[in-house]
Amino acid sequence: MLPKFPIKVGKDIAEHHSSKAVWKHRYARLLALLWRPCHLVNEYYWEETLTMGKEIDKLPKPITKEGLMSILGYPVFRDPRTNYMGSDLEEFIEEAIPYFRGEIQAEFEITK
Repeated sequence: MLPKFPIKVGKDIAEHHSSKAVWKHRYARLLALLWRPCHLVNEYYWEETLTMGKEIDKLPKPITKEGLMSILGYPVFRDPRTNYMGSDLEEFIEEAIPYFRGEIQAEFEITK
């Protein structure tokens, strides 16, 4: 379910006003890199991803699967606009946890 690396990010996306803050935040950027290429997202994606990234930052280290699920599956974020669907979360977290722990780096490049 995770994308192939290196992940190619279009310059238009990397420099878009709604995504700039996400690229500056470690966990929000990681969440965007790992989730977005494999899922359809809506206009609320960048705001939601930044909010979740900031919440992940508050988790005790090392980050656990349960900790990530408490953020990504937390009811506060559940609404009809959410980009993080429950049916994908368990598999996503299982594959993504080494990246959130810093055991594996998510490689990406900005393209034209």
